[in-house]
Amino acid sequence: PDQVVEHPPCFTDPNVCNALAKIVRGDAGDEWVRAAVLSSAAERSVGLLFALELLKKDADLDAQIQLRRELTTITGTRGDRAELSQLSACVMLFAKGKRSTKQDSFLRVILVGLGNGFQRRGKLLAELSEIDSDWTKLIDEFVSEAAKLATDRVALQAERQQAIQLLGHGDAKSVRDVLVTLLDAKQPQAVQLAAIRTLAGFRQADAPGTLLATYRGATPGVRAEIINTLLSRPEWINSLLDAIEAGTVSATDVPLARRNLLLRNANAAIKERALKLFAREAAGPREVVLKEYQAALTLAGDAGRGRKVFQRECRQCHRVGDDGFDVGPSLATVRHRGPDELLLHVLDPNREVGPNFVEYVVVLNDGRTATGLIASETPTSITLRRAEGATETILRREIDEVSSTGKSLMPEGVEKKIATTEMADLLAFLRGEPARP
Repeated sequence: PDQVVEHPPCFTDPNVCNALAKIVRGDAGDEWVRAAVLSSAAERSVGLLFALELLKKDADLDAQIQLRRELTTITGTRGDRAELSQLSACVMLFAKGKRSTKQDSFLRVILVGLGNGFQRRGKLLAELSEIDSDWTKLIDEFVSEAAKLATDRVALQAERQQAIQLLGHGDAKSVRDVLVTLLDAKQPQAVQLAAIRTLAGFRQADAPGTLLATYRGATPGVRAEIINTLLSRPEWINSLLDAIEAGTVSATDVPLARRNLLLRNANAAIKERALKLFAREAAGPREVVLKEYQAALTLAGDAGRGRKVFQRECRQCHRVGDDGFDVGPSLATVRHRGPDELLLHVLDPNREVGPNFVEYVVVLNDGRTATGLIASETPTSITLRRAEGATETILRREIDEVSSTGKSLMPEGVEKKIATTEMADLLAFLRGEPARP
């Protein structure tokens, strides 16, 4: 049977807290179980927090960290002085004397959660010193250690993310440089994302410039986070629009839903700028070629001949059925599109490029250069995919520089290889029309 744990003498309801801890002990990763337990933890979050520490844990580390952070966020958000005093008495018992790595991790999670809760009330974590003066020393100690842990490549990723979150409750000026060093493609994506969110939390005036300075070398997931961050605050939107005007950010990098919101923005100046930047009718550099190939839309194409054109020019990067390679976007989804839309994407591949299909250039420490789409990322590597499905995995420690060309892997100039009549055949094939007998 499960052991009954003895709580520190600083809170009530130990039996209830023990029962809740046992329920969630092995199911912290189940969001419904976690939500049910949290909803029953009102005014008992401190007791449940320590009951979890005293019981053996079976759930995965990330879920356990999230649960403890949510519990202390509840405490910080409530701001009940008696509850905070209760937590303070328990924390100081853990904090005194020589601590284990496990205890340090526990205390770090508490500080992050409390800081998040205080932020929701417009308060600073440092205000805990009003409850107990010992908090000042503890916060300073852990923020200082967090700066070291955040940049420690040997540390567990979850521990690094905790440390980065804790830096968000320190002094912006003193931790900014540490966070900026983490906005590097050599860092795991999760670390980069945590650094972006922490920098954004400070709401410093130079935050947009800091984030945009790294945009060219950022991978798709990181780029998306930067754009979402700049769109999250009204005072930062113009910085994103400036970057689009300057060519630092492609207009197509902004998700369509967010573009539509900008086009309906209540701020007249932002709305006017968005209309100019995202106007669908804006002519691209390939407009002349598109006009020349309009004749292909009036010809009766032959899907049988079109398959041969596909195999000659397209199958290296696209798949139709069992034929071809999954490098570029799947062509199975284009059959419902009109021939004029298909023609546009064939002749002007850079008109609308999804973030996952932008070409990247990676310069390695040994001077070699590799190119391709970023197919996947792990904390220690990125994988590029090229024509015919060829892949190359590069360790982050081998990377000297990562940059995006801002263009599709599909080159412009296909009209030099496909005549107008062949284009009509290709369109017929892509749209799934039956081959002629």
